[in-house]
Amino acid sequence: MRTRWLERALLSAALAGVTLVATAGAAGASGLGGALQQTQQGSNSNTTDQDASADASTKQWNINVPVAILSPGANGGDVTQSNDATTTAWAGNSNATDQGVSQSQKAKSGGSGCHKCGGGDVDQSQEASNDNETTQSSDATASTSQWNVNAPISVLGFGFDGHSPPCGCEGDGGGDVDQSNDATTTATASDQNQTDQSVEQSQDAQTGGKGCGCGGSGDVSQDQSGSNSNGTDQDASADASTEQWNVNAPIAILSPNANGGDVSQSNDATTTAGAHNQNDTQQSVEQEQSANAKGSHSSRSNGHGSDGRGCGCGGSSSRGGHVDQSQTGSNTNDTSQDASANAGTSQSNLNQPFSLLSGGSGGDVDQSNDATTVASAGNFNLTDQAIGQVQEVG
Repeated sequence: MRTRWLERALLSAALAGVTLVATAGAAGASGLGGALQQTQQGSNSNTTDQDASADASTKQWNINVPVAILSPGANGGDVTQSNDATTTAWAGNSNATDQGVSQSQKAKSGGSGCHKCGGGDVDQSQEASNDNETTQSSDATASTSQWNVNAPISVLGFGFDGHSPPCGCEGDGGGDVDQSNDATTTATASDQNQTDQSVEQSQDAQTGGKGCGCGGSGDVSQDQSGSNSNGTDQDASADASTEQWNVNAPIAILSPNANGGDVSQSNDATTTAGAHNQNDTQQSVEQEQSANAKGSHSSRSNGHGSDGRGCGCGGSSSRGGHVDQSQTGSNTNDTSQDASANAGTSQSNLNQPFSLLSGGSGGDVDQSNDATTVASAGNFNLTDQAIGQVQEVG
């Protein structure tokens, strides 16, 4: 009975010793960090197509064509004809595009245990792109046409000269004629585009053991690629035209003193055409990489293969792993602008009386034209491109 108890005690002690040795060995062993692989990819793509068209047109006509045959004193009243117009055409496109990509990676692969040896390999990759294409087209056309026509016809009639009518007679063959045109014609075409593109990338990697007597740390590979691409096409066209006509053509045949009044003709026009393109493009790429891949070194040996901490270091050192970093950044911008403005004003005053065997005095003739014609075409482009890259290796 006593012998059996002693055998059990010795067996329990042996098992406990084996367990203690295994535990101690596991505590002092070197652990390898696992391999880490990270991949990021971001992309923004945008296409904008805008088309604006505006047309405004005004036409005004005044026509007075009285005919008198064997009608004394007919067509003797005053004639007043006037046109007043405001014609406006506006076409515009406005676009604002914002594109952004932000990426961040962080990896840490190190050994475990007492030695903390041999971090695993780290592979990080980032790729980002922004792509934008904007097409704008605006067209504005404004036109104004004004006409005044006075063409009285008198045959075998008589009238007064408009200055000294005889008593007892009715009608007045010499009435005054007043014709006027006033127009404001404006055409405006405008395109405005604002594009902002940005790529921000950040990578941080750390691998390697810190303990004593460890082998080399793992390799670090980092790769960044960022690009911005922008294409802008703008086309603006504005056309403004004004036409003004005053025509006075009285005809008198065997009609004394007919059509003898004063004639006043005037044109006043303001014609403006403006075409403008404005583009503001900002592109930026910011990249930052930080890597730390270093080997470990041991403490002073105590002659027993130990650093005094129970890790069994022997004074050896190891080399850090390879670090490979790559950055690629690009900004591409293509801007095409076309602005065209045409403004035209045409003014005419025509007074052409015709008399055949018709005595009498003709009235005064006053003709005037006043025009302001402006055509403006402009392109404005502001492009900012920036690439900032930072690499840090430990």
